[in-house]
Amino acid sequence: MTTKYPKISESPPRKRGRPRKASPLPPSQLRRTLNRAGVGEAVGGSLQKTYDLQAKDPDFPEPFYVGSTPLWYEDEIAAYLQRKADARPSSVRALLPSVSNPA
Repeated sequence: MTTKYPKISESPPRKRGRPRKASPLPPSQLRRTLNRAGVGEAVGGSLQKTYDLQAKDPDFPEPFYVGSTPLWYEDEIAAYLQRKADARPSSVRALLPSVSNPA
């Protein structure tokens, strides 16, 4: 006795949802983003550090939201950190190597 199996379709499976639109910018011109955990890692702290900076430091960049997820541009976080490094007293800066000109 032979068992008949359903015929396997050779067409690719149908994707759900609507098709993605191509970005108007090439990938080289898109700005990289960081989520809250990524910002915490970038500032050398934790997820809680991101919440603290956002609440207490008026110079900290404002996020933009995709849905309910806050995102920051990576270059804005880097500029914030550079501003903080440049605001250190000159006696401290003399002891540390320059970020832009590594020794």
